[in-house]
Parts: sequence; C-alpha cells; structure tokens
Amino acid sequence: MFKEKNPGSVTFIEVDSVGKFKYAFLSFGPTIRGFKLMRKVLSIDGAHLKSKYKGTLLAATTQDGNFHLYPIAFAIVDSENEASWSWFMTCMKTIIPDEEDLVFISDRAASIEKALLQHYPLAHHGICIFHFEKNVLDKFKSTTLIPLIVEAAYAYTKGDFHYLFDEIEASDPEVAEYLRKADFKKWSRAYSLANRYNMMTSNLAESINSLLKESREYPIVCLFDTIRMIMTRWFTERREEGTRHIHLSTFKVGEKMKELYNLKSRWLEVSKINDLEYEVKGDTRDQVVNFQNMHCSCLVFDVEKFPCAHAITAAKAGNKHENDYVDDFFSNERYKQAYSEIIYRVGDKAYWDIPSDVAKFVCRPPSTRFPSGRRKKKRIPSSWE
Repeated sequence: MFKEKNPGSVTFIEVDSVGKFKYAFLSFGPTIRGFKLMRKVLSIDGAHLKSKYKGTLLAATTQDGNFHLYPIAFAIVDSENEASWSWFMTCMKTIIPDEEDLVFISDRAASIEKALLQHYPLAHHGICIFHFEKNVLDKFKSTTLIPLIVEAAYAYTKGDFHYLFDEIEASDPEVAEYLRKADFKKWSRAYSLANRYNMMTSNLAESINSLLKESREYPIVCLFDTIRMIMTRWFTERREEGTRHIHLSTFKVGEKMKELYNLKSRWLEVSKINDLEYEVKGDTRDQVVNFQNMHCSCLVFDVEKFPCAHAITAAKAGNKHENDYVDDFFSNERYKQAYSEIIYRVGDKAYWDIPSDVAKFVCRPPSTRFPSGRRKKKRIPSSWE
C-alpha cells in the first residue's frame, strides 16, 4: 500500500522456508528521487527493537542543504549480522547505484564492511569518529589523546593532519600505530578518497533511531507507519519553511557565514592578487583564495562547498557577494525541490485495494525466544558513555 499511495516507493519482505517473517525494507519514492539532490554521503546504523518479537531497525540517512536529517531507507531485520546487512545493501542497490563518489559512514562492524565490499565495491566506507573514539578508549583505557585524535580526524589538510598525528605519535607510539592500521582514508577527512563534507559520524542514522525510541516498541506495521507520519510532517514543514525563506542560500548556511564573518573574517587582512585571487593574512596561517575555482588553501571552502572565513573576507574586499560562491546544493531553490513532493498515508485498511498476490502472501510471526521476567526497555550505557 505504501507503493500504491507513494509511486516509486520500494518495499521488500522476506520470509524463511516455513513462511516466518525475516526481513522488511522500505524507502519512499519522494526520498529516492530527493536523494538525487543530496550529497552522496549516507550514514548507516542499527538499533534494537523493543517489541514482542525484538529484531533490529536499520536506517540509511543523509543530510539536506539546511543540515536536516533526510532519511533514505529503513529495514527491520533479526539482528545486525553479515546476512542482514548484506540483504539491506542488496535492497539499497535497487535505489542507489554504486559510484566512486558515494560514501557510507558507519561504525567498524565487520558485517557492514563485508556487505559494502560485496555490494558497493566502488563506494567508500568511512568510519564514524564517535565510534572510533570508543574503539580507542576500549583498547587503551585513556582519554588524554582523544581530543588530538578527533582534531586530526576533522583536519582539512594533510599538513594539519600530520602536525597533529606527529604529536599523537610522540605521546604514545602504540596508539599512533593503531590509528595507522585503522587506515587514514577511513577515519581522516584529509585522506578520505571521496568528500565526506561535514559528515564525520553516523549520528544522522543514530538520531533517526533515537527519534523512534518509543516507536521501536511497536509492531512492524505500526513502526513503519510512524516513520511515514514523521516523514510526512517533515516534508510539509520543510516545504513551507523553504517557501517562506527569501534568500538564495538556505537559512543555516546563511547563519554559518554570518557567524564566520562576525567571529573571524572581520579581523583578517586582504591583499588583492588579481580580480579572482586574494591573499588573506591574520589567521594562524596566510591563505590564498581563488574564486574562479571556489578554492581556499585552507581547503575548508573546497570541502564544505560554501565560503570559509578567508573567502568571506576576500569577497567583501573585492566587492563580491559571498552568496554567489555557495554551492548549488545549499541553494534554497534546491532545498524546496527536495521537499516538493508529498508522502501520503496509506489510509484505513477498510479502503485498501489489496492485489491478489499480496493477499495470498503468507507471513507468520518470527521465531523468538522470550526470556523470563519483564522485557527490558532501557539500554545500559557502557563505561565510555
């Protein structure tokens, strides 16, 4: 019924040899089409369900031009394992092709790594920095180097990365070797083979799972309909938000550039090289801005795709408008287009016109062992949390 009410939606359901539920997948048509307007970075994560039959909710999420969550796909599986992640990626492949500039961000689970290598060999797998911190803490039981590791992970240039990494290595060679073996390309923005932009964690998908915290107690159909209700509301609110916004760039990008100007840009000095190139002094390092290539030697402009503090200063000195150098992804027009469609409810069951093949489909409840006593609803935080 999701597919009938929302054309282009993709759903899959799998049962075992005796007809018992195994997996279910859902992606709405409007978000599948909307992903073509997004940056090619997907945050993936799983969360335990708390219903009678348990299971796990998997989610794949990206981010829109206003830095909102933009969920792409959901699945309900028995648990996070190699088979379930492989099945999820098989479904994902029907809506998102494998490309060299596509990035998946997740924790370091071997099951995810294997599924991505099998189904998305061209795409890149980035490690969630939040989970990577946990890995370091679990192994070395020390928090002293964590700030340096995080700063190194977020560094834009290889020079800045190695300046910080050398400091880590001087403090603890064993930690440095662990970081090296983890592969710089997977956890460092400076070394990433595809642009991760500002997305360095799997918190997008985790935020979706957190939003559905109470709903994860619901039966599968109710859980999927709750997801649909949230998506309907978000599309409506953001469509109206975009219509009200009168500026060329999205609200959040406009606010970020104002903040950069007030905190940093206004104190920098500019020397004109030519009409398109400027030298900017007064920061920790001198930088060169090239507006033709939308480039700054700090690489923040290049990676984030909107002017950095140096580019804003140079633009004002050259009587240019910084908004003219914001990537099209952050245009308000594109933001409105991403939410231009409507996600419809399936309506009351009494009005459903169920196809005969669907009506004949048998799906029994999954096999689950129920432990004695009251079901636990609250997860116990680990020591690092």
